[in-house]
This record gives sequence, C-alpha cells and structure tokens, in this order.
Amino acid sequence: MIIIYWVLTIISVIYILFKNRRFDLFTIAVVFHIYYTFPALIGVVVVGDGLYYSEVHFHAYIIISIIMLTLLTTMFLYDRKQYKNQQKDSLGVPGTKYILYLLTFLAFSLLIANIGIIGIEPFFNTDKSVLSQHFRGFYDIAIWVALSAIILSLQNKNLKIMNLNFFIIIFSLFVGSRAYITLAIISIGLLLLRDKRLKLIKYKRILFFTGVLALFLTFYKEIYKIIKTFDLSQIIASITNFETFKDASFFIESNSIFASLNIAVEQNFRQDPSVVYDILVSTVPLLKDILNFFSNEQIFISPRFAPVVSKEFFPYIHWGMGSNIWAEMYSIGGILTILMFLGLWILIIWYGNKLLISQSFMAPFLLPAIVYSTFYIHRLDLTLVMGAFKIGLGLSIMFFIIYKISIKPYLSFSYSMRKQNVNKNINYN
Repeated sequence: MIIIYWVLTIISVIYILFKNRRFDLFTIAVVFHIYYTFPALIGVVVVGDGLYYSEVHFHAYIIISIIMLTLLTTMFLYDRKQYKNQQKDSLGVPGTKYILYLLTFLAFSLLIANIGIIGIEPFFNTDKSVLSQHFRGFYDIAIWVALSAIILSLQNKNLKIMNLNFFIIIFSLFVGSRAYITLAIISIGLLLLRDKRLKLIKYKRILFFTGVLALFLTFYKEIYKIIKTFDLSQIIASITNFETFKDASFFIESNSIFASLNIAVEQNFRQDPSVVYDILVSTVPLLKDILNFFSNEQIFISPRFAPVVSKEFFPYIHWGMGSNIWAEMYSIGGILTILMFLGLWILIIWYGNKLLISQSFMAPFLLPAIVYSTFYIHRLDLTLVMGAFKIGLGLSIMFFIIYKISIKPYLSFSYSMRKQNVNKNINYN
C-alpha cells in the first residue's frame, strides 16, 4: 500500500505544480493532506522518543488513499468546469464599506471586552490549559470577526482596515495560536491569486516564501513562551541557542496527528454513535444549557475527540496530541462515516472555491470557516468544525439583518436626497 500512496502523492504534487490552473482550496487541501499523512510515506509513525512507534496500518493506508484519490479526482473535475470570476464588488451589494467598518468595530470591541473581563495577565500566561480556560467567548469570536473583516477589506482593496484587523491575528500568534495567522495568510493568498491561472512551479518566490513561513511557524512553537517575557536578551539567547530547536521538527505534528488515526484502526476503536447527537446539541446555542437545566445532572457536555484518544491510548503522554477527524469518523461508524464525511468535506471545498469568485453576501463570513476546515481538517474534530461554521453562519445572518434594517434604508434615503438636490439644481438653473 505504501507504493500506491506514493504514486497518488506524486501524481497530486505534479498536478498542482505543473498544471496551468487557479490556486484554490483543492491545492490547499492536497498540500496539507500530504503533510498530515507524511508518516505514511515513510511507513512508520513515531511520537516522542519512541513513546509510540508503529508501522502504518493497512486500513490507515486505505483511508488516506481514498481521501487523496477523491481530492485528485474532484480537483480535476472542478478544473474542467472553468468557473468564471464574478467578483466585481465584494458582496455584490452597495454599502459594503459600512459592513467592513462594523466588523472591525465589533472585532476590537469583543477583544477589549474580553480583556476587561479577565484582565491582561492571562494573555501573557504560557500554560495552555490556563489559556484555554480564559480565551473563550468574546476572544474566539473577535478572531473570527477579524478574519471576515480581512477578507472583506481585501475584496474592497482597503489595506488600512485589513492591517488593522490583522493586528488581532498577530495578537493571537503572540498568545500562542499559529492556526489563525496561517488561516489569514492562506485566505489572502487565495483572494490575490483567484483571477490567475498559473503553474505554481514557475512561482519560485511564492514557494520559497511558503517554505520559510512554514519553518517559522514550526520553530515559533519553541520560542513563543520566551517572547512573552519581553526580555530581549533572553529572546536572543533562546533564538541563538541550538538546544532550543533541537527537538523541533517540521513533521512532529504530522506524526502526532496521524498516530490517532493509526491506533484507532489498529485497535478498531469505537465510540457510541450517540456522540454525534451530543456534538449537535453542544453546537446549537443555549440548547445544551436548556437540556441540562431540565435534567437532574449535567448530561450534555461539549464532546472533544482529542481527550478521548489521549485517555484511551496515550495516557503516558503529557502534552496535547491533537484531534484527528478521520479517526473520529472511524470510531463513530467505520469506513461508512468516513466516506460520508469525505463527501461533505469535498462539497464544502467545491462551494468555497465558488465563493472565492462570487458576489455572494455569505463569502466573507463563511470563507474563514471553509479555509480553516480545508487546511486544518486533519487535526480537528467534529465539534470544532461545526463551531467554526456556527460562528460564520451567525455572523452572516446578523450582518444580513443589519444590512436590511439599517444600511440599505440609509443608502436609499441618501440616494433619494441626492436625487432631490440634483433636481433642485436643474430647476434653479
């Protein structure tokens, strides 16, 4: 099976590098699928200094080969469609600058509110368990709002507002999260290159910049705690000390994530399918609280797959192993649920590609969740995926209502007033 997977990988790499095509979400999906399944190209999975060491299971090869083949096939079919870029004016509606201003105001208001509630000290804490306790609600939503504002500001060619919102994303990097800056950079790249059909192999600067960025984000994990001290001498000493980076590896994360899938199929791990119901309940706003209120005990929690795998298979590893969506799907219903989720994921990517070149009102609000679930899907679980789309849908509904009840009437009133003034000037003359 390793030979088959190598062949699929090589074909996919050749296609995205040498084919004259748009840089799109399928490109991102293939690149990150290869990264997160890198152990399969070697044939073994290693976590830590031999804390977990195993050959890649035959069934794991089947699963990732099906995913790769599906990505390659649908990417080819999408390219044959040759959708035209319909992007003329961001949302396709007048007054988008007001939505952009409101998004920016909301993002900073939520961030300031979070700081006001918990104080500034937790942001400088280096313990991720403490960070996860404090950075919920306002802070999380502020990041997603800022991501929507970045996309909309780029569509409107308003670089000042984009840079302003990018400050929040940089702040999240300082706090310790690398996912959001990766998401922002990928989104910007997709928007800037959406009109161009190109052979990536010819754009060596882009490939070089991507490689440098990937290495920076890999090594940043080792130094972000030192950066929080604001001690310049300590930061320089840490950066120049080889010991700081000797344990850093570009593929440590892919091994940790792939280990969850490998051991899940190896042990034929199963969860009760009712966990899907619990996830759905946890996603609907207030529903979990209502059901718990009418229950004698707290029976509905927010199910996360990573703690389940860590407790079941890696109790001796004292750092976060991360989730694996394919392992979670396998644990719920085997290959059938993997195929069902794979089909849904492909549809989301296809729809996301169309949003990139459309005038849809939903685009700036849904694209962050779609890009997030395209490149980061392998280390997410169903709860996180649905949470991202919940925020995106919530923002799109909220701003659609705001547009209908305030911005559109204001624009109509302004237009009628200008028209009256023009008629008066004509009559006067």
